[in-house]
Amino acid sequence: MKQETSYYPAGLVVRLMSLIYDLFLLFAVGFVYSALVMMLVTSLGIEPQNLQLSPTDEGYFMQADEQYQPLLQGFLFQMGLGATVLAFYMGFWRWRGATLGMQTWRLRLTTLEGTPPSNKQLLVRSLLGLLSFCCAGLGYLWILFDGRKLAFHDRFSGTRVVRESRD
Repeated sequence: MKQETSYYPAGLVVRLMSLIYDLFLLFAVGFVYSALVMMLVTSLGIEPQNLQLSPTDEGYFMQADEQYQPLLQGFLFQMGLGATVLAFYMGFWRWRGATLGMQTWRLRLTTLEGTPPSNKQLLVRSLLGLLSFCCAGLGYLWILFDGRKLAFHDRFSGTRVVRESRD
């Protein structure tokens, strides 16, 4: 007979550890996104010699001809990368209830009532989570002072992160 799983609020440290795991995955996602953009650039007829390595004090970096630099490093590229990261989080939260980093630490994202969050809640959580992270992590530090261990983005999206007990 299968025992019912019990959950309790996840603390700051375990949530930050799962975030570190996810950052490794996000680097890979960013590399794939960048490769797809480079394939698009190539398919548009930009010659490989127009992409060159330029020396700096720190070493070499890839630089596009000035004509194509906005495509590779401009607003559209950054917005696409942001949308890719958003899709990563929202996709995993919708599909599995947790990202791979969260699964490693036995964490799950739910509403305050314990049900799967809606797409609107996931979007609000994602955008406010980015704001929480960009403000020197203050939105995450909110967990230390909240009786239910909710971060800023948890509270305003109506979600919470719970941890499965080891029973």
